[in-house]
Amino acid sequence: MIQAQGFAGCYELVANYLAPLRRGEAAFLFLRRSAELTDSEQQELARMREQDGAPAAIYQLTQELASMVRERHAENLDRWLTRAATSVYPELQRFANGIRRDYAAVRAALCLPWSQGPVEGQITKLKLVKRQMYGRGKLDLLRVRLHAA
Repeated sequence: MIQAQGFAGCYELVANYLAPLRRGEAAFLFLRRSAELTDSEQQELARMREQDGAPAAIYQLTQELASMVRERHAENLDRWLTRAATSVYPELQRFANGIRRDYAAVRAALCLPWSQGPVEGQITKLKLVKRQMYGRGKLDLLRVRLHAA
């Protein structure tokens, strides 16, 4: 298909180029602040963004969302959702639609100072202890094991 568009390379060349994307390394590069990336990661990111318009556009939207979450700028959420939902990228459209379905919770997470982190940590600890007991622990035994851990 891409050979019909003039690509003269081989399968291995394309596979090697796509390997970091398949392993999720591109997501890591797209989400982190550029100042936190190593020189080689910055070069890889620059190479991906120069290859074609899609990575550059997705990178821009990803960075805006990450910045909005880090700095809690809820006022930018509606504009970002509109841009993502009307983009030509189905993955971003689905992501934006998912956020819209849970809009109140996402907006609250961007506005309010509270975090679910401590609660999630306790749930994770409880699940770990329960798994260590092969799922057989009743409430009284779990309570004792949690306080001992």
